[in-house]
Amino acid sequence: MLEDPAPVVVRAVLTTVRTSGPGVPVERLWALLGAGRPRHVRQAAHRLLADRDAWTRVRADLLLAGDADEVLSLRARTDLSAWCARDAAQTYQGCPDGIRDELEELLSAVEGRIGEGDARLLRWLIGTGG
Repeated sequence: MLEDPAPVVVRAVLTTVRTSGPGVPVERLWALLGAGRPRHVRQAAHRLLADRDAWTRVRADLLLAGDADEVLSLRARTDLSAWCARDAAQTYQGCPDGIRDELEELLSAVEGRIGEGDARLLRWLIGTGG
């Protein structure tokens, strides 16, 4: 039901899933985040991914930060900036080796859109290893 054409249905499902814990497989959420899906579906997938863990949140934010949909891009950049300001200092798990290269590439692609300070912090955190 996360793919329902009615945004109101997707919002209701999102609320239910967020309160009941991670029930949607992460691979499915990555697919729903992709271009070609309606904005409300992509936004719901982003929120559920951001709820997972720090590095899933960062990856989802970086993926959308350079998106052609400016509304989604702005939301992702805002979320990433908030994470850098509030939550990054509490991220004790280093960046997993399996996604480090991808995050570095995504960061390089959107660095000009997210700001120098956040980019510098993210580059350092990504490089700290897992």
